[in-house]
Amino acid sequence: MSADGTLTEDPSADEALVRSLLESQHPDLAGLELRVVDGGWDNRMWRLGSEPAVRMPRTPHAPGLRRKEHRCGCTGNLRPANVVGNVGALTGVIDFGDMCAGDPATDLSAAWLLLPSGSAEHFFTEYVRADEATVLRDRGWALLRCQGLIEFGRAGEAGLTGGEPTWKGPALEALSRVLASPP
Repeated sequence: MSADGTLTEDPSADEALVRSLLESQHPDLAGLELRVVDGGWDNRMWRLGSEPAVRMPRTPHAPGLRRKEHRCGCTGNLRPANVVGNVGALTGVIDFGDMCAGDPATDLSAAWLLLPSGSAEHFFTEYVRADEATVLRDRGWALLRCQGLIEFGRAGEAGLTGGEPTWKGPALEALSRVLASPP
């Protein structure tokens, strides 16, 4: 990221490079359709056929984040843009760049960002392993994530590279849910 907050991207991670790597490392997959997926922050995503995906480093610190994700599942960054769903069910998690040390509160905070209004309270009632201190920490993590997502949304509204205007609304809704729920 540059000093003005815009995303600086490695221009060499283009379709030609991905094709070349596939041909040399996975010739069995090289013939599949390849299309870029909109989004991604540290890695550019490419859909390879109908199921697999390819991630290519997009920022200078992306390789370090990829090494970190191999050392640390807890993702520490469960939010709407990093989960895959099908008919209301969580089916996958992507983007493990913001790994954490294993505090369940970081992943539990996703309940505030991903579940519909009124569901987080029920979730924590049913999730008996979350003691009061963990639930309080997960609310803090949720507030921090809401703030970040709102800032990405504002950057997108301002037309800044890397901003995501569609993130602001859901983040404001999640913020309202966290603040409206009794501690």
